[in-house]
Amino acid sequence: MRTLSVLFFLAGLALVLGAALAQGGLAVFIDQANVAGNTFSTGSWITLNALGDTYLKAGTPNKNQGSETFVRVQNSGNNRSLVIFDSTEITDAAAGKTLNTAVLRLYVENNGNNWGASGRAVDVHRVTTAWTELGATWNCPDDTDTGNSAPDCAVQWAGGTFTASATDSVVHTNGLLGWVEWDVTADVAAIIAAPATNSGWLVKKNDEAANGRANYTSREGAANSPELFLTFLA
Repeated sequence: MRTLSVLFFLAGLALVLGAALAQGGLAVFIDQANVAGNTFSTGSWITLNALGDTYLKAGTPNKNQGSETFVRVQNSGNNRSLVIFDSTEITDAAAGKTLNTAVLRLYVENNGNNWGASGRAVDVHRVTTAWTELGATWNCPDDTDTGNSAPDCAVQWAGGTFTASATDSVVHTNGLLGWVEWDVTADVAAIIAAPATNSGWLVKKNDEAANGRANYTSREGAANSPELFLTFLA
């Protein structure tokens, strides 16, 4: 009786296998940890939170926005965002590893929905001058008196000093909400090689004369603060 049950089971299994193969074959389940070339089979990843962020307003060039719960890009008054991550956290994460990718992530919490029919590009540039979260204004990287409506800094920077070429660009469209990501791998590799050169990134619209506004959650926000996502090869 037991032999007959086994035979019936095997016969049924054969029918199932035959039907599956007739329909294009069986799904193959692979242990992804053992797939050659999979970054995470022998690598690691980490998410870093921003050390500081703010935004610059050409319309009020001596006002600091470092305590706001958002950072912004928009054309009216030309608003640009600044964000920086801790050099020590970056180099500690990279110690003994090879950088694979680096992604700057900002969370769109409010969209002006004025990006045109096909959207417009928002660029990220590497900043080349040190600045402070509570001192940066459109006129100054570190204004020593942000309450007097005057530029109190030895050297003004007129909306930020940054690399002319954008590191990466992301098209923003009407209705876009949630995380947006820029590839900053080359910049982070340079920071790992020379940590003292880290002054973070500036985010601005490619065409600042065109419409388009986005508010990104800042590190002072309740959730979804700026992130730097790093992956490494072992």
